[in-house]
Amino acid sequence: MPAAPVIRRSLVRAATATVCARPFQLIHRTHARRWNSTAAANPKLTQIVDQISTLTLLETADLVGLLKEKTLFNVKLKSFEATAKPKIIKEVKALLGLSLVDSKKFVEAAPKMLKEGLTKDEAEKLKTTLEGLGAKVELE
Repeated sequence: MPAAPVIRRSLVRAATATVCARPFQLIHRTHARRWNSTAAANPKLTQIVDQISTLTLLETADLVGLLKEKTLFNVKLKSFEATAKPKIIKEVKALLGLSLVDSKKFVEAAPKMLKEGLTKDEAEKLKTTLEGLGAKVELE
């Protein structure tokens, strides 16, 4: 009597395995066909995929971070022309809301981060303004 349930379980497992294996094989074949057609068309992509598949989890996370589109920019005051120093000090004073003395110290301490977390348009506008006054500015 105890042998019957064992036989029944094994039959159920065999039937389930047969039913489940077929859809997987169909999906796998379809996926493989798509992959092979794309890979055959572009060997450069195949090489990139091969390189990516060898990365560790941490390396993959770093790769994802590098591939993300940059949306926030930092504006860094690199240097300035000596003749433009008063104009740049006034502009920094207006931008940062510092006192005249603090603005002078800030400008003289270049290279220094001026603004952080700006959109590309804001950062480009600020860069253009400062470069027009005689400063050298870098976007990061």
